[in-house]
Amino acid sequence: IAYKQIIPELKNQIINKYNDKNDLINVLLATCNIPFYFNGFDPFIKVRDSYGIDGFFAIDKDRFGCPETNSPIYDILIT
Repeated sequence: IAYKQIIPELKNQIINKYNDKNDLINVLLATCNIPFYFNGFDPFIKVRDSYGIDGFFAIDKDRFGCPETNSPIYDILIT
């Protein structure tokens, strides 16, 4: 799952391990956070001691927000 970390530093985050169920939920909320649409007037969402926005902004545009997994089998890209 990918999201764009905004604060404390601008950084792409690709997450594949979770601390617990709440951590998974927060990462999913971050990757779905379309700025100003998902969270009202606040463009960011709190996730893992930082603030982030939609995973679309973290991945190359030709992948449409779906990170490469380097899976030996398949990547599933839904557009």
